[in-house]
Amino acid sequence: MAKAGEAKGRKSSDATGDGDKAAEGAAASANPFAGTPLEALVAANPAFNPALNPMADLAAANPMMNNPMMANPMMGNPMMCNPMAVMEALAATAPLGLPGDPGAAAMGPEDAQKLMGNMAALFEKGREAWETMAGGAAAPGAMPAGVGEAGPLQLDPFNASGAFAEWWRSLAEDPAGLAEKTLKFWSDQAEVWRRAAVKASGGEAEPVAEAGRDKRFKDEDWSKNAVFDALKQSYLLTSAFLMDAAKSGGDLSPKDRKKVEFFTRQFVEAISPSNYFATNPEVLRTTLESRGENLVRGLQHMLEDLRRGKGNLLIRQTDLEKFKVGENMAVTPGKVIYRNEIIELIQYEPKTPNVESRPILFVPPWINKFYILDLNDEKSMVKWLVEKGHTVFLISWVNPDESHQHLEFYHYIADGLFDAAARVLDETEADKLHIASYCVGGTLSATALAYLAQQPEHPLSDRIASATYFTLQTEFSDAGDLQLFIDEQQLASLDAMMAEGVLGADKMSNTFNMLRSADLIWGFVVNNYLLGKDPFPFDLLYWNSDSTRMPARVHRYYLGNFYQDDKLAK
Repeated sequence: MAKAGEAKGRKSSDATGDGDKAAEGAAASANPFAGTPLEALVAANPAFNPALNPMADLAAANPMMNNPMMANPMMGNPMMCNPMAVMEALAATAPLGLPGDPGAAAMGPEDAQKLMGNMAALFEKGREAWETMAGGAAAPGAMPAGVGEAGPLQLDPFNASGAFAEWWRSLAEDPAGLAEKTLKFWSDQAEVWRRAAVKASGGEAEPVAEAGRDKRFKDEDWSKNAVFDALKQSYLLTSAFLMDAAKSGGDLSPKDRKKVEFFTRQFVEAISPSNYFATNPEVLRTTLESRGENLVRGLQHMLEDLRRGKGNLLIRQTDLEKFKVGENMAVTPGKVIYRNEIIELIQYEPKTPNVESRPILFVPPWINKFYILDLNDEKSMVKWLVEKGHTVFLISWVNPDESHQHLEFYHYIADGLFDAAARVLDETEADKLHIASYCVGGTLSATALAYLAQQPEHPLSDRIASATYFTLQTEFSDAGDLQLFIDEQQLASLDAMMAEGVLGADKMSNTFNMLRSADLIWGFVVNNYLLGKDPFPFDLLYWNSDSTRMPARVHRYYLGNFYQDDKLAK
């Protein structure tokens, strides 16, 4: 991050070489807004800055270098911790005519004092954020074994560089097709900015690219303001160009194609102008109106998230203070009737005079808490079932620590599902029971039932009346985007990460967030950190954030035998 003096020096440095002068002249002539307040914003548009051409530097689109999950996304936003950069951006964009309080940009002495006070607070909180992040990285166990000072740095932890190299090689084999698409791309970009000039002059101009229902651009200034409308359209064209190349460009294997498409999408979603202070009109307007208080609140939110994650950024997706299990979540009356090393078995009594003779046993996944089935009175499958006369039992898996590192996958079948089923049958004296399961709990149930089908002498072999599956996988040959994280190299990296015998809850959470990064990462970055708002209270996201650790051997077995080798189907 550049210091204020360094940033100023770059702007006013004397370019004595002929090459530098020529480059400056070329840049000025390519920017139709040169010498106006719009110059800096237009310079950020790839149509007028060849350095931003997505095809100019093959490495620039490598998600291993730009993946937002490879580093703290807010640390990549210099506006958050550099008050001088904030001031420069406000000065550059003030003439753009942002809507809101007409006096927002006109500051008296008191307003200026308030703004400068907030910038000072921003600097201090930024320093605290850096110290917290650095402290977390230096803490024992923060880095997986074999990474950092004790071992080599893994520059390609997702093993995607080979797929991207093949993609670029394959694209280069069709120069005519690539040139045609690139020419169309630049033509559309130039048309965006030509129409922006018409719109800025008071004329009417139809958009070249439409955002549709993309909620990143719901603020009216993304359409009404000529410059931000052009930035939006330029981004939409760039993202469409890159994603089209990722989806159809070159001749790739299906696995490499999925990797290129997935990580290109990560890159495309990370570079959206909505994610950054200087190119988001709502953030700029809010900063002017609040005199920077939004940024101070936002950085305080980030600092709290860093502390909660012990140096790792755990972005809050909901208001964690609004929910408490047993008070306004998981409130259907029940009791724990049995526990062993890995489960607690909860029983819920029916609420009707007549009771169904066969009980239901729910087998949830061990990567989340059980109460997704009992969020609240309005969202509770457990409550609905007991009101219909069913006796319901629900497994609550242990949140493992180092003392559980000996656990294997078969323990979750034998000491988890089978033990729970036997206890249910003993408790109710029923002849059979129903099993309902979902996610990895469903895969576990399917595996257990496949085993029972081959073991007729097992006590439970003829006592499962039915099995109901909600959402699960039993065949993994095409297991979606999660499969991109599973190959020999990534499994070896995961083994190092789980050296202490468990996988931290944040690791799985980060992986799932990447599957929908625009919503689950960047949307909260903008709301929580740039706008300084509290996240909206949402019970489902609270449950989602209440994730659990996993025993290393169980997780490794599951990934290797199911996702990688598809042994259940075979």
